[in-house]
Amino acid sequence: MSWRYNKGHMLDEDTEAERDKRLYSFTWANQDSAIMFGMDTRTPEGAAAFQKEYEAMAEMAPEIIKKEDMVMPHEMKPKLSEEPHFQRVWTAYREHEFKLRFSEAVEQGKISEEDANKFTQFVGQTSHPSFGLLTLAMAGHLDHLTHDEGYQATMRCLKGMDLGHVSISKKTSTPPEEQFWLQVDEELELTEVSMRQSLPLFISDPSNRAKVEALLAEGDDETTLLPADAETTRRIA
Repeated sequence: MSWRYNKGHMLDEDTEAERDKRLYSFTWANQDSAIMFGMDTRTPEGAAAFQKEYEAMAEMAPEIIKKEDMVMPHEMKPKLSEEPHFQRVWTAYREHEFKLRFSEAVEQGKISEEDANKFTQFVGQTSHPSFGLLTLAMAGHLDHLTHDEGYQATMRCLKGMDLGHVSISKKTSTPPEEQFWLQVDEELELTEVSMRQSLPLFISDPSNRAKVEALLAEGDDETTLLPADAETTRRIA
């Protein structure tokens, strides 16, 4: 349970009980660490070694680890914070970017005015869009909606927004709507860095924006905003 392995975290007390608490407890265990093989995947040798180990694990547990899902550790995107304040800001940013893509598609003629109106009514785009019914229908749980004009218009709109490939899987415990938004985030290339840069666009009130910036600053982990090959030093005490 070293300092390096835990990414800077030190045990409160270096005792067997403390180590077991960190290792086995659902509350205290480090559950955010990615698979660590102790190799530099930025080199050809390290990449080959990582691929070999990953494929071996995929053969042992194919239901959990898929060979086609392999991503080199240095290419992985920083994990978004699950802190409630951050998630509220992220949701506002995501909706802003989605509406922007929707408006651009309408202006470019990729979406007809009639479909745009039906889409707005179907998902409640006038305030905060809700894709609960849509994603349940996409997952095959609401077959009666597949013939609904609003649903069909919504699917055409998604295609016009280059989101027609978004699909919902029944082979995961991830809720359908969360699956939908994760794929939208990927397609729109949303990141924490771009969110911070776009704050003035979706939070127009200066005082509210200042509050949001202060909240984000409180939970900042500076290393997540740096390139993978950047080196940093930090004083522990």
